[in-house]
Formats: sequence, C-alpha cells, structure tokens
Amino acid sequence: MSNNQNNKGRLVFGKMNYRLMIAGVAVIFLGLILMSMGEKPYGFDALGITISPAVILIGFAIEFYAIMGKFGNKANETSSTEENN
Repeated sequence: MSNNQNNKGRLVFGKMNYRLMIAGVAVIFLGLILMSMGEKPYGFDALGITISPAVILIGFAIEFYAIMGKFGNKANETSSTEENN
C-alpha cells in the first residue's frame, strides 16, 4: 500500500521525454503542412511525395525515441530505488 502512495504523485515520463514528444508532434504537423503546400493538386509534386513524408517519418521516429528513451540523472534513479527497497 505504501508503494502505491509513493508513486501516486510521480509522472510516467521525465521532463525530457515530454519535450521530445511535443517536438515530435510539431515535426509531424510540419510535414502535414508541407504536404498541403504543394503546387500541384493532391500533392503530386516533389514536396508532397518525397519531402513531407520523410519529415513525417522523422517526426514519428522522434516520438518513438521520446517514448522508449530513458532520460534523467543516474543519482536520482538509484536513490529512488533504494527508498523503495
């Protein structure tokens, strides 16, 4: 029961993870905006077919890294694990 109370106020991800998630969403939106800016209708130009999908994939890669990556101080992690034991 006390372990549940200790984890109640903690966030799932760290500050850096959330910053990277916001950056990833911004890059994805940038790719979507680039896709709509093409000269030809329905995005059938270089911007809509090659560049903007690459930008969107980079945004998804940033999101994946933000979710899977562990950021933070090693001293913080060791002290929190010692308190739980």
